[in-house]
Amino acid sequence: MSAISWLMRDRCSPALAELLLRALRQYGQVLLYFASLFGAGAMTSLRFIFLSWLVQAGVSGDRANLPWLLVATVAAWIGSQLGEFLANQVGLLFERSVGVQVIRAKVEQLLDAAAGSIRHLDANHAVHLLRNGLVVVARTLRAALNSINRLVLIGVTIGTAFALQPVLAAVCLLAAVVMLGWTSRHLRQQRQGATAALQGQQELHTRLCRLFTALPQVKLYGAGDEQLRRVTQPVQRQIGGEQVSLHAQRLATFEMNVAGALTGLLLLGLGGWLLARGDTTVADLTTLLVLHQTIFNGLRQVLNLWSLAEENSEYLAQLQAPTAADDARRDTGKRLEGGIETIVCEEASFAIGELTLLQGVTCELKRGRLYGIAGPSGSGKTMLLHLLSGHSLPRTGRLTVNQIPLDELRSEDLRSRVALATWPPLLITGTLEENLRVARPQAAAEDIDEALRKAALDKDVVQLAAAGGLAARIGQKGVQLSVGQLQRLALARAFLRQPEVLLLDDLLTGLDPETGERVLHALREFSRDRLVVFVIPHERALHACDELLLTRDGRLLKQTTPATAFNDPSLAEILTCKRRAA
Repeated sequence: MSAISWLMRDRCSPALAELLLRALRQYGQVLLYFASLFGAGAMTSLRFIFLSWLVQAGVSGDRANLPWLLVATVAAWIGSQLGEFLANQVGLLFERSVGVQVIRAKVEQLLDAAAGSIRHLDANHAVHLLRNGLVVVARTLRAALNSINRLVLIGVTIGTAFALQPVLAAVCLLAAVVMLGWTSRHLRQQRQGATAALQGQQELHTRLCRLFTALPQVKLYGAGDEQLRRVTQPVQRQIGGEQVSLHAQRLATFEMNVAGALTGLLLLGLGGWLLARGDTTVADLTTLLVLHQTIFNGLRQVLNLWSLAEENSEYLAQLQAPTAADDARRDTGKRLEGGIETIVCEEASFAIGELTLLQGVTCELKRGRLYGIAGPSGSGKTMLLHLLSGHSLPRTGRLTVNQIPLDELRSEDLRSRVALATWPPLLITGTLEENLRVARPQAAAEDIDEALRKAALDKDVVQLAAAGGLAARIGQKGVQLSVGQLQRLALARAFLRQPEVLLLDDLLTGLDPETGERVLHALREFSRDRLVVFVIPHERALHACDELLLTRDGRLLKQTTPATAFNDPSLAEILTCKRRAA
């Protein structure tokens, strides 16, 4: 498998190679596929051998053998067609299974990235990508597999040609190799044109979505020349890319036709000379010319099919690309042994693109303690939570988990242990229980009841008994629940997941005093054997914390205890700002 992997990655785009490797990992189907393909090849070889004997019998007037040779030739042709048909049917199984794998993996990546990012998921782009993804995967895989079909049959045909007349077969093979080398440059041009067309198509989709989103303003003020120009630019780019791709394909076909015709004339002349010398027969020469047409027609099909597969390489790369920079650590990073004991930041910063949102973060968080983040609005509290989650690497400085640098850890190993609950929560249009089970689909009923109790949502479920209790539908975007109930739903989901590190962003703001005390008490209990960090909603929550993380102006000022913070005038000012905000 490693040799096949090297060969494919060296001969085609990485995205197409990855798609073919997914198919090759389905060993049962692969065995049936190649068995059918080589069976078809064997029948093809027999067909040409029988054809040569048939021509020889006709030339020599051997009427006794003509009927059975004709039947054998037709039977071999039917056998080769049946073998190809079976191989194509197995290819359809590849299309379905591999397509579902790719789309499912992409959906998981998008959801995982959305859960761990402060940037909103571009829903229009995601839907467009996934909606067309299954079609692109199926079409690309079908073209690639058909190319492999043709190549196997061409290889069998060349072997038959060498068995009949080695000299003419060598000339035909040399001409085919030269032709492929000469026309391969058009494949690169075609891929570049297809990539430009795809980028133009996606840019057009994005700009049209933005334009239609602004329809109320367009109705009021009209669409200006600049807006219309921005829409037509990607259209021109798409059409230009398609024209480049089509032009390259036509040039490749023209050159292949010319090469095939010239090779045929060369074989005819050389074959006549060999026939005059008595080194070949009319039957072998006739069969060789038929083989020549079969080889060159097959190579033309291979080139067209492979170019069709390569056209979608950019789209496949987007489907199969990681959605986060640290996904490269998925299989190569170190594993976390045991539970998460410490998270340490050393002059770490958090940034999106070129914009640094938080810097100078130095702190040490330990298991079994409850940490609160306090600071004025816009001081970087949410950014600090995202930095501590480990979903993104620090722009500068470093972050270690159990003394292991974040960039050396397996991303999946860390994400499975850390839960970041933000506002607004991710909701599905379904029941209350279905939204809870997003965190842990196989959770027992007792675990769900315990999570509801900790989040102070148990009484609300009782009140919803008339609507079905846990089976009550929450409506689109949770319209059937109040803001406070949605906050506690997000909390219950976080408790149900039972992570080793729990990070809560602004989920306690606005809760009434009694409910707030219940939730704070649950957080205290939950943090006994876990690490919990939450954004402090009001002054009453300060004394529930073991330590405070104080932020201001995009910096972490200090890590301290509540008592020390109140006794330090410079730090008490931040708490005063928090109290005023509350």
